[in-house]
Amino acid sequence: MTGTVALVRRIEAPCAAVFRAWADPATLRRWLVPGDAVSIAAAVDFRVGGAYRIETEGRDGARHVFAGRYRELIPDRLIVKSWTYEGPARILCGMETLLTVALAPIGLDATELRLTHARIGSEDARSAYLADWPGCLDDLQCLLQ
Repeated sequence: MTGTVALVRRIEAPCAAVFRAWADPATLRRWLVPGDAVSIAAAVDFRVGGAYRIETEGRDGARHVFAGRYRELIPDRLIVKSWTYEGPARILCGMETLLTVALAPIGLDATELRLTHARIGSEDARSAYLADWPGCLDDLQCLLQ
């Protein structure tokens, strides 16, 4: 069974700013941190074939790593990358999923962000991602305001 999480958000910032927020490791550390975790490190080689790695730590001290490779990049419009989780949440471990972020302008100063997290191997894992992504996107919006 394969699942998908699909979210659409209006972000009050131009497409270029939203795109940069996905590309810059220092910026990623400020918003791509699920739940009550804190960011430990982020490394990004933002090019097709390049790798990324984001490490967070939960309140319980558990380390969570999200990593993968960029498959497609269209400046200010599209990011497609693999997404793999390493950590104590066994329902997420060992799955290479696919994350697509499509950006479209809404006027001059806003962006429609379409996030599709696909190839999720179980309903429990889909539910976990469905719970985490909205908070991350809320943090992205706050950062860009």
